Amino acid sequence: MAGTWVHLETTAAAVPTPAAGYAAEFTEGGVRYLKLSSGAVVQVGEPAAAAAVSGHEGEADPHPQYTTPSEAAVAAPVQSVAGKTGVVTLTPADAGADPAGTAATAVSDHEAAPDPHSQYTTVAEASAAAPVQSVAGKTGVVTLVPADAGADPAGSAAAALTSAQAYADDYAKRLYLTAALGI
Repeated sequence: MAGTWVHLETTAAAVPTPAAGYAAEFTEGGVRYLKLSSGAVVQVGEPAAAAAVSGHEGEADPHPQYTTPSEAAVAAPVQSVAGKTGVVTLTPADAGADPAGTAATAVSDHEAAPDPHSQYTTVAEASAAAPVQSVAGKTGVVTLVPADAGADPAGSAAAALTSAQAYADDYAKRLYLTAALGI
């Protein structure tokens, strides 16, 4: 029979049943054996129980179905969160964040401030500081006409001059004709 053999000397009444952690119980050649969940086979007899337990405990991994704390720590994909281990509860500060609602409160306070941007000039301040307050009695977007400045419309002087020149030329012609005709 293959496997690890340990002679266990105990009374039949003290032998645990398979439900107590043994994979199987069998008899061979009139000798009773237990197969442990680790795969080791133990002969049930009288005084060698201590030797069997010692042999079991001396195995490198007597319970491979279980993970030791050191094996679990190595196998875990995450070893710590924000420098914390165990059952971790994070705070906003652990993640470099502000508590919930901080941004909304800051925006609300900013919008409620009477002058949240004191580096800028308000409309009232700009209006009061302007060197020109009105043009020809007008404010706002001002469009001037010649009369606002006491002037004639553009081109009217040239037209008047052309008209005056034409009149003078006509008058000179009449004077010449009158003198020439002796009228």
